[in-house]
Amino acid sequence: SVSSAKLRRLYANNFPRIDPRDFKVTGEASAGYLYSKAAPAFFKHAHFGLMRLVVVLRQPTARCLAEFTGRTGTQSNELSHHSSNGSMTLFTSLAATVQRCGLRVLHTLCPSCPQDTSFTDEASSAPSCHQLREHDLSHLGMDETRSLWRSWYHLFLPAWLNIGPQVLVLYTAELVEPLTAAGLKKLSHFLKLQPAELNASHLSPSVDDLPETAPAQAVGRRFNISEEVVMAVRSLMAHAVQRTDWLMRRANRPAVPVTWRRGSPPHLDAK
Repeated sequence: SVSSAKLRRLYANNFPRIDPRDFKVTGEASAGYLYSKAAPAFFKHAHFGLMRLVVVLRQPTARCLAEFTGRTGTQSNELSHHSSNGSMTLFTSLAATVQRCGLRVLHTLCPSCPQDTSFTDEASSAPSCHQLREHDLSHLGMDETRSLWRSWYHLFLPAWLNIGPQVLVLYTAELVEPLTAAGLKKLSHFLKLQPAELNASHLSPSVDDLPETAPAQAVGRRFNISEEVVMAVRSLMAHAVQRTDWLMRRANRPAVPVTWRRGSPPHLDAK
């Protein structure tokens, strides 16, 4: 076991320019923490009891497409065109595979993901499904698959929700107009800080979540990809949206925004 002093010193190494004797509020941001197996246990340690952890979740389809195309605001047409060529085949083929073989097969292609026990469908033993498992394991490092797994929040949230009230889950929809003021007020209250006057106009174009009911053509234009890819990614996110909503409600947390919803996915265990 690691001593409490060593534990604090280990984390303090992330802030080499901060003198703890100044007693200043210090923070950091790291998207990778959400997917780390070690991070939740590390921050749950009693010696980090005064720390406040904020998890910000973007609409899954928009997050997946944004990561894959490399977009946070703007992107060159050349890069977008190059990215869409790669995503066209994999995203659409994975969506077709789910239709044929079930969601469980898709999760087996991500050995680094936490186990999902919510499926009621059985992975098909058809030769084509078996071949897919053998073939696609070699593609797990590709941008398409990484952006896909990281948008399945329901696999990674439980470990963070188990930490308890020192974790706040926010949705990006709460940080853009017209909800910006309310979202920042919730955040400042959680951090026990005075509400700051912030010009948040720069947030809207960079994290604006196109609702799941928006025309696929419009979403495709934003990311410079085809309508077919948008529909494929939406179908691959449907189960994750339902499960994330279920997890949040069970933990007495705010339900996912209505902009995330697009009907009910098949094969969902309602427990």
